[in-house]
Amino acid sequence: LVEGSIQGIAVHRDWRILFANDAYARILGHDDAEAVTGIDIRDFESPAERARLEHYAENRRRGRPVPDRYEMTAIRRDGRQVALDCAVRAIDWEGDPAIQVVVSDITAEMDARIQLSDAIESLADGVVIFDSDDRLVVCNEHYRETNELISNLLVPGTPFVELARAAADSGLLTNVRGREDAWLRERLDLH
Repeated sequence: LVEGSIQGIAVHRDWRILFANDAYARILGHDDAEAVTGIDIRDFESPAERARLEHYAENRRRGRPVPDRYEMTAIRRDGRQVALDCAVRAIDWEGDPAIQVVVSDITAEMDARIQLSDAIESLADGVVIFDSDDRLVVCNEHYRETNELISNLLVPGTPFVELARAAADSGLLTNVRGREDAWLRERLDLH
């Protein structure tokens, strides 16, 4: 199951890789798991990531809360960067504590995000995109400037209804003063 996984899986203790599957090795530019076993896992970290990841590790060691899932940039054997989605947890490995890491290569997804962001930013008009759950995905700087009074809410995941309510309540929409609730119902019906 682990050996056939398309996700990279590794176990390390004191930063040394004790186990890795072939997918983990290939994501990092190696031929097979043997090539990465015994290597210091920090050798794959982008220098820009090191402080954050060591902070997570120290807090995890002390039993403090840390993210169990995050994105990071790693360095492949050939020196190219690879964007990873990481799921990390403390485990017992052969009777001693260790860390299990499950990674997926999200480089193509990250490149697509950057291209989408660049395209949206290049537009002269304000642009905002919501997902199928009506949560904000992305907006451009022109949209932020136009909606300056609610710009603190213009972050991914904010529900459309929350943005519309804040816009109505903020005075940003001068034509709805005194009828904010009615406007919000009308706006939600149109959306």
